[in-house]
Amino acid sequence: MRIVTELDPAFNPEESVAWAVPVGGATHREDRLSDMIEHLITGGVRRTNIFVFEDDLGRPNQHGFPKIEVVCRNTGVTLVHTQIPRTIKEEHQTFGLALARHYHFMLDVLFLGRGYGYGSLTSKDNPVVIGRSFDYVVVLEDDLVLASDAVKYFHEMSRVMHVDDSLYCVSAHQDNAYWGTARDPVNLPQLDSMGFDFRRGNHFMAPGWMTSSNVYRTRVRPYWLDEETGEYSYFEKFKLLNGHWDRFWDAMTGQGECIFPEVPRILHMGADGFTRKKGST
Repeated sequence: MRIVTELDPAFNPEESVAWAVPVGGATHREDRLSDMIEHLITGGVRRTNIFVFEDDLGRPNQHGFPKIEVVCRNTGVTLVHTQIPRTIKEEHQTFGLALARHYHFMLDVLFLGRGYGYGSLTSKDNPVVIGRSFDYVVVLEDDLVLASDAVKYFHEMSRVMHVDDSLYCVSAHQDNAYWGTARDPVNLPQLDSMGFDFRRGNHFMAPGWMTSSNVYRTRVRPYWLDEETGEYSYFEKFKLLNGHWDRFWDAMTGQGECIFPEVPRILHMGADGFTRKKGST
């Protein structure tokens, strides 16, 4: 085991970390999106580091939702249209594949500086290019409420990830956090500059998370989706049950570990779905 005792004082999270918010499908949550963006900016995130990725073709009979464009224009952040084609009927093993393509495109754009849409309007003859790439990307679903120190949490944890190559991801979620079992200690002298009590575990946790360019380029992307077909490259090898992107990311954790907080820095408040059931918070 390699023990790291010092952080890199030259590392600058404000410059190196991008913030991605995927939106699309049948839901319209532009008010929550606006609140989240304003929260990020107030917390110290540069507007140039915030990207909203709209899954245009995921909306029935629509190519873009005007209110999303208005939010991005008013807040001064970048809106990227993914336009991943919906050419398959999602069922059984392919369920969730279109969303996986959306996330693959999003991470390609931010980590590689360009993204393709599998033969769609963003084909290899017309890629989406942003002019730069980032070292770390935070992915936030558009129906999350962020803690007041969420930006600081991810910025400080990127410092830890920067010097510890055994880390696979950082999550703002905590699977086992309940009112009676999780709390931040009052005094953290050993972590005074950070102010967080955090843990490590061999498990990938969404929906608010961060990973590095190195992890994506070397440990995830080569085994994820085929660049020509958009299909899973090693579906049987990793014993995947369906096309969910987060199932794949969890399967790829291997010997790596993820940081997660003692007390979650996000609250899931959106529509019913895979990670939230009706009536829960």
